[in-house]
Amino acid sequence: IQKTTTTIGDKAYAQCSNISKVSFAEGANVAFGSFVFEGCQKISSITLPSTVTTFDGSVFAGCNNISAIVVDAENPALSSYDGVLYDKNATTILYYPRAKAVDMTALPTTVTKIGSATFQSNASIVDLVIPARITEIGEKAFENCVNLKTVTFEGTADVVLGKSAFASCPVLTTVNLPAQLTNIGERAFYLT
Repeated sequence: IQKTTTTIGDKAYAQCSNISKVSFAEGANVAFGSFVFEGCQKISSITLPSTVTTFDGSVFAGCNNISAIVVDAENPALSSYDGVLYDKNATTILYYPRAKAVDMTALPTTVTKIGSATFQSNASIVDLVIPARITEIGEKAFENCVNLKTVTFEGTADVVLGKSAFASCPVLTTVNLPAQLTNIGERAFYLT
């Protein structure tokens, strides 16, 4: 991505079967649309420079071979830990690579929010335990997790479930919600 590129629109490179690497010119500051690289199966890792400061989980939706995202340490807004993308202070998880085994217990203890589309279409998730410290699950965070069977919330405190948070999870049969739950977004479990 060239330094002069400032915006990449929705689905700009979606389903491009020959893209194997995404790199950014030094100083590139790009605003991403939704599903920009959706379905680009040859992409295996991403390195974000210090100047890319916004990110939505849908950017690499359906890119099932990404095993890690690395963020330049000088980035003022984003960070990575063990190949997973977070905001700078690691309070919000922004993207979990699809080729990385999901282990919610390995998340930094600072994480309290699961961002939008973070785990969307992640086929490796079967049984999910949401740690008690999580207070918000963003829109479409677990949408289309086709092998997800059970969801258990460890805590009893209120958790905000965003729109379509668990939508289109066709084999989801058991959800143990927290006792204090007050906010369930539209279509949170639609087509589940």
